[in-house]
Amino acid sequence: PTANGVAMAATVRVASVMAAILAAFIHLVVPVF
Repeated sequence: PTANGVAMAATVRVASVMAAILAAFIHLVVPVF
């Protein structure tokens, strides 16, 4: 259970970071938004 929780938290954290990077990239490429 602990390992599963750690893996879940890591996946959520990585997804959050990737989403933030993607949003920043879109803002840089398309300043209109």
